[in-house]
Amino acid sequence: MPASRGSDKSNGLYAAFLRGINIGGKSIKMDELRKLAADLGYGDVRSYIQTGNLVFSASKKKPAELAGDLSGALRRAYGFDVAVLIRTAPELEAIAAGNPFPEEAGSAVRKLYLTLLEKEPAEAKRAALLEYGNEADRFELHGLTLYTLYGNGYGKSEFSNNFIEKKLGVAATTRNWASFTEILKMMKPEGN
Repeated sequence: MPASRGSDKSNGLYAAFLRGINIGGKSIKMDELRKLAADLGYGDVRSYIQTGNLVFSASKKKPAELAGDLSGALRRAYGFDVAVLIRTAPELEAIAAGNPFPEEAGSAVRKLYLTLLEKEPAEAKRAALLEYGNEADRFELHGLTLYTLYGNGYGKSEFSNNFIEKKLGVAATTRNWASFTEILKMMKPEGN
């Protein structure tokens, strides 16, 4: 499965995707988020747009440990819980390569989204989610990534991030394909 967790070989470069930042009362300024990450010892910390996307370098820690450290620091600093999902550069490259809707990544990019899952959902929950497929919203679940093509747009679908989390029973965060590819560019040397 190209989009599932592989090894933790990241060359020390990570992307953090924070769930629900700057919506629903969980407000964090990106300069404060970058400083918080730098205070944890992360290097070359950069953010992308206002929805909680960070790229940084770190050494000697696994993604789950980095997520726990960042989530704990956010709780201490802001007083609320934030799910933090960490992916390595190779994992993001595998997600891009595993896109089951490659034509839409160009022509219908505004309708293509991916949802990153914190952990593998139970098989029964995966099967139950697949029952919700319809003509408007096409989706495929590959490991820890759900790729969705929203025929009428994300905002008009019942297939929201909250819906996905509830059906799969795992924390998740959703990004549009354009944002995802920009974050992936930031993970490459020429993205600096």
